[in-house]
Amino acid sequence: MKIGMICYQLLMNVHEEPPEEDDDGPPRKLEIDDIASQALIFFLGGFETVTSSMCFMAYELAANPAIQKRLIKEIDEYKKKNPVPQYDHIVHNLQYLDMVLAEVFRKWPPILNLDRICTQDYEINPTSSDEEKITIEKDDLVWLPVWCIHHDPKYWPEPEKFDPERFNVENRPKNQDGKYIPFGLGGRSCIGARFAIIKIKLLFFELLQRFRIVSIPKSHIPFVPIKHTFNLASKYDFWFGLEKRKDKPTTLVENEDDKDKKLDEEKNNGINIFNIFNRKEEDENKEEDKGNSDEIIEDNKDNKAVDQNGKKKDDKKDEKIIDKAEEKVVRIKHKTELRKRGG
Repeated sequence: MKIGMICYQLLMNVHEEPPEEDDDGPPRKLEIDDIASQALIFFLGGFETVTSSMCFMAYELAANPAIQKRLIKEIDEYKKKNPVPQYDHIVHNLQYLDMVLAEVFRKWPPILNLDRICTQDYEINPTSSDEEKITIEKDDLVWLPVWCIHHDPKYWPEPEKFDPERFNVENRPKNQDGKYIPFGLGGRSCIGARFAIIKIKLLFFELLQRFRIVSIPKSHIPFVPIKHTFNLASKYDFWFGLEKRKDKPTTLVENEDDKDKKLDEEKNNGINIFNIFNRKEEDENKEEDKGNSDEIIEDNKDNKAVDQNGKKKDDKKDEKIIDKAEEKVVRIKHKTELRKRGG
């Protein structure tokens, strides 16, 4: 929200105070329509394309259990070696995660076409006898068919097959000659590409530690697209199940000493975003315990416990149960207050 307000304020500043004249000519005041169009681009470029890529990655993992199994293995091994991982390590050190995401962008590019304006006349010479010479004139709008390039058998053998090995250490250098352009190329490539990659990697890093993505009866495999849209979208939406892992890494089950050590590390090195998930689970468990304690109190106040012979138990015993439950609620409330105060 703060970043959005900052971007909006910068646009309004240009609207109210046009920039000074430069080599490109006289300054042009940024109109309200310009601001609205930029805001729309921020939304579509930063939200829709990223969520779409997340859906397609979940789709491919559900459709390819062997690939998902290998990715989970890599994440588990990394987690064991790095109990308190840093986001920059995940972005650069998880090779197979990077390969899987790159293949998602290849098979399901965030943008189907890129457009550019030609800055000078350019001629494209024919490469075969059945082609003609083409001249692109200055100021012509040029569309680059990203989808077609990414699915051309000339560049990608079996283009419809999901194969992360296309982007392993040996093959990746072969893909840098313009045939892989999910975010464009050069100085006008997508400015948010790195941020999008980080978000997607962090999501699946955390998700796959706890769950497997599986297909369910409502899942549609193979993918059925909606026609006549600018971006890829499923005709039947994306429906998948999350199967809780029974073999999740032991580092996720921490004792009190480990938690204290991690808290000390966070105080020294700054807050680590990966503990948000664990703390959220702890808070939910504590709220559930509190609810259970309240139920114990109400049950014992309204209903007298009955023994096997149908006789009422001693009132003093009931009072002890109530007292213990009330003490537990007080302890939970006390811990909650300390946490809010930063204690």
